[in-house]
Amino acid sequence: MAYTTLVNFFDKLKIADFSMYPDASLITSQTGGGDILTAENGPRLWKGRITLAPMSHANARIQSNLVNTMMNAGAKFEVIDKKNQYPLEDPKGTLTQGYVPKVSGSTSGSTFVLTAARPGYVLNPGDRFAYRINGKRYYNEVTNRQIATINGGFVALPVMCPIRGPGTPLNNATVIFQRPSIVAQIIPGSVSQFVFNPSHAEGMSFDFIQVIKE
Repeated sequence: MAYTTLVNFFDKLKIADFSMYPDASLITSQTGGGDILTAENGPRLWKGRITLAPMSHANARIQSNLVNTMMNAGAKFEVIDKKNQYPLEDPKGTLTQGYVPKVSGSTSGSTFVLTAARPGYVLNPGDRFAYRINGKRYYNEVTNRQIATINGGFVALPVMCPIRGPGTPLNNATVIFQRPSIVAQIIPGSVSQFVFNPSHAEGMSFDFIQVIKE
């Protein structure tokens, strides 16, 4: 099922509160000495919560229709973190105009090799980016300050989430630094519906989780 683009869903929402973070899927156990042991139980997926603002009854009808439609089986939609749309040192997203950065490989399970970026382009901890491979969309966050070389390369760009898919053909995937987005689904059972008061409606919220396949 095709996903719903930002302009047709997310951008229409009247959002009061928003969170988005990389969840951890871990198996835990504890030794007799009290040490907590952890192991990955699956990939780290981005999760979040959206709470809509109080609004008029008429607007609430429209907003609830949008959200409830996304509760259909298989419904997917784009999500963007509006507080983290651009790299810290490129707040308007203008410094990469004319450049098309590419993933050229990975030096380890947690660092990327990028090419064709703007020479001297700076990425800081917390900057995010997305890339697509074979109908799948990935999203990650930089963990250390890096500056592109004179040739526009990042030799070992460290990221928060382990790079997916051992053997995944990373070469030539286009990197998106400006307004990177994920594809997501509403987590079943997480939706709280509007409560209609005499003067307004309030209280609608839902949780979402990243979906890799677009």
